[in-house]
Amino acid sequence: MKTLISTVFKGDVVKMATYRLSPDKLILFDSKEYKHTDVSDKGVSELRKAFSGLPVEIERRYTKMYDIVAIASDVISCIDAEHKLGNEVMLHISEGRKTQFIGMLMAAYARKEKVSGVYYLVEETKDVLTLPLLSLVPSKAKLLILKEIAKGNKSVTDIVKKLGKTKGIVYIQIKELRADGYIKKEDLELTEAGRVSVK
Repeated sequence: MKTLISTVFKGDVVKMATYRLSPDKLILFDSKEYKHTDVSDKGVSELRKAFSGLPVEIERRYTKMYDIVAIASDVISCIDAEHKLGNEVMLHISEGRKTQFIGMLMAAYARKEKVSGVYYLVEETKDVLTLPLLSLVPSKAKLLILKEIAKGNKSVTDIVKKLGKTKGIVYIQIKELRADGYIKKEDLELTEAGRVSVK
């Protein structure tokens, strides 16, 4: 079974993507924030009508509109659940806010091994662009450091003790995590990418 997880707004591009990618299940991520819900309510209703005679299950879920980490976390949970069911998981990110686009893309990066593709449909030409699936998950050793920081541990000395590594190795890994954008430059705080990678 193929599951397409998609952002949604008006539903027009989602409809085209659904015809092009032929999923058995369509999970639409929307937001109740601000005043666009009337538009997306109508869009989802139109999608349900358009696919009423076809074997496409449609499910609507809600996430934040501007909180990238919350969006990524919600989509990661969805990817994990669909993968656990044995479904092939695809993501479509043409509709919705750019922050939703970024959050869904980060979720795909964090669960690269569970996603078969991420797609953007060009509305004007109807071309389907396949986006690269990069990895957002650092090495196991670096992930342990990120998890310690996520727990609130801001002391390199404490991280060294907790992980049983040398101070030099931990400093090098923190420097690399900063350079890769997982830790903020100025202190031991996780960036959005760091926060998503520990999910």
